[in-house]
Amino acid sequence: MKELQVRMQAAITNFAVSVTEDFDPIANRRAVDPPAYPLFFSIGPPKTDKTHLNQLILCLDALSFFVHALDRFLFRPDSAALSAAVLEATVFDLENWLESKLSNLTTSETSVLKNEIQQYIDHRASQYMQATSLLGTGENDRHTAIWLAAKTTARDAGYPNDALLTKFIQTRLFEGLADLDLAERVKKLEQLL
Repeated sequence: MKELQVRMQAAITNFAVSVTEDFDPIANRRAVDPPAYPLFFSIGPPKTDKTHLNQLILCLDALSFFVHALDRFLFRPDSAALSAAVLEATVFDLENWLESKLSNLTTSETSVLKNEIQQYIDHRASQYMQATSLLGTGENDRHTAIWLAAKTTARDAGYPNDALLTKFIQTRLFEGLADLDLAERVKKLEQLL
């Protein structure tokens, strides 16, 4: 289970880095204002110390989406035991990790507490549960949790109508899911429990 938690941490961080690296060059060409947010995460030496997107929001939204995806993969109609054993421990670990990460990156005035992270995850989960499926029938299927997550994340990042950012987010969430390979990981965990 620890491997799953570590992989989810990596997926969350990679998501925040990749989306900002995808979007910042485009935003720089469009922008009247310079980037406003500190760059917290980068792969390799950062090219700049500012970004147009709040990476902390990106992390919270990625965490919420990946936890939702895990919850869907853990669902068994005849038993809640697998979900109870895996989901609660994973979410607890990820909340602690993100709270620690955020407290190291932010000032005490902007710190995020674990219960706030949990409330955020719960709020997003209630939204994502409205979707008919996780991935749907294609990238333009708007009745999916991944599309809803992409649209919501773009809105939270301050770009509610930016189709390109929404597509970047959707693509990076999909890549994160592919890297996590939740179906196979859950299958292995189910055999262990």
